[in-house]
Amino acid sequence: MEKGNRHFNEYVNAIINEIKWHSKRTDYYKVKTIYFGGGTPNLLHSTHLIKILNIIREYFNVDSNSEITIELNPEFCKEKTFFDDLKLAGFNRLSIGAQSAIDSELEVLGRIHNHKTTVTTIKKAINSGFDNISLDMIFNIPQQKKENIIKTIEEFLSFNPKHISAYSLTKEQGTKYYKMVQNGSLIENSEEVDSEHFKLCHDLLTKNGFSHYEISNYSLKGYESKHNSNYWNGTDYIGFGPSAHSKIGEKRFWHNASLSNYLKKNENNNFECDHYEILNDKMKITELLLTKFRLKNGIEKNKIKSKDWDNINNAIKFVNKKYSKRYFIIDDEKIVPTIDAWLVLDSLLVEIDTM
Repeated sequence: MEKGNRHFNEYVNAIINEIKWHSKRTDYYKVKTIYFGGGTPNLLHSTHLIKILNIIREYFNVDSNSEITIELNPEFCKEKTFFDDLKLAGFNRLSIGAQSAIDSELEVLGRIHNHKTTVTTIKKAINSGFDNISLDMIFNIPQQKKENIIKTIEEFLSFNPKHISAYSLTKEQGTKYYKMVQNGSLIENSEEVDSEHFKLCHDLLTKNGFSHYEISNYSLKGYESKHNSNYWNGTDYIGFGPSAHSKIGEKRFWHNASLSNYLKKNENNNFECDHYEILNDKMKITELLLTKFRLKNGIEKNKIKSKDWDNINNAIKFVNKKYSKRYFIIDDEKIVPTIDAWLVLDSLLVEIDTM
C-alpha cells in the first residue's frame, strides 16, 4: 500500500506541476468547466483530487459557477466520506460508469463491479448531496435481450439522474470483450441489431423526458454536459496528464500515453507535448462535420463562412438525394441530422468530407 501511495503522490505532483507550468504559458482564460476523467480518477484518494482542483483554482481564473465533473467507477467508491469530501470541495457533477443493471452483461464487459455496487455508489452520492448525476450505459452487447436494455434504463431512471450516456459496445484492443471476439467465444451483433438497440434507447429515454441532444447523450432540460458541449462546439481546452489532449486557437497538442515519459517531463519541469498539429482550413471543416453532426442542433449557418455553408449544403443535398432518405433536414438557417443519419453517421461523414 505504501508503495502504491508513493506512486500516486508522484503522479499527483506531476499533474500539479504541469498545471503550474501551463498557467505561465497560457493567455488569460475564464475556466467554465473542469473535468476529471479519461481513466479512473477515483483510484486516487479524495485528498489528491481536491488538491488538484484547488491548484487549478489557484493558478487559473475559475468561474464561480463552473461545472466540475468527475468520472467514477463504482467498484472504487468505498466510503460515503469520499463523496462528502468531493461535495464540500466544490465538485458538482458525477459521471458514474454503471454500464448495465444486469450482472451477466457486466461480466461480458469485463467490469469488476456488479449492479448492487452501482446502487450503493449512487445512494452514497445522493446522500452526500449530489443531485447532478450522469449514468453511463452500454448497449449492443452480444446476445443482449431487449428486455435487459429496458430493465437497465428503468433501473437507472429510478435514481432520477439528470443525464444518461448510452454507448454502443465496440471492440477495443486489450479488453475482455475484444479477446472473446478474437477467440470466437463471442460473436458481435449485426449492424441491424445495433440500430435496433440504439432506437430502443432513444425511444425509452425521450419518452421519459430526456432530450437526445448528442448522438450518445441524453439529458433533462438544462443538464446537458457543459464540458463536452464546449468541446463539440470548438471551445479551447487544456488537458493535464498522460494522453491528455489540448486545443488553443488553431493548435492542437497532446502527450503520449507513457507514464514514465510524463514523469520524466516532471523531473525536467518541461511539459512540452509530444505531438501537435496546426489546423488548416480543410481540417477545420472536417472537425466541424465530425462534431456538429453529432449534435441534435446540427450546423448553424450564422456560425460558419458563407463559402463553407454553401459547400456543406450542396454535399448534404447530394447525400439525401443519393440515398432517397432525409438523413439531414435542411432549411435556410441550419442543417440538422436525423436519427437515421446518426445510425450511419461515420460512413456519411466520409462521403461528405470527400466531396
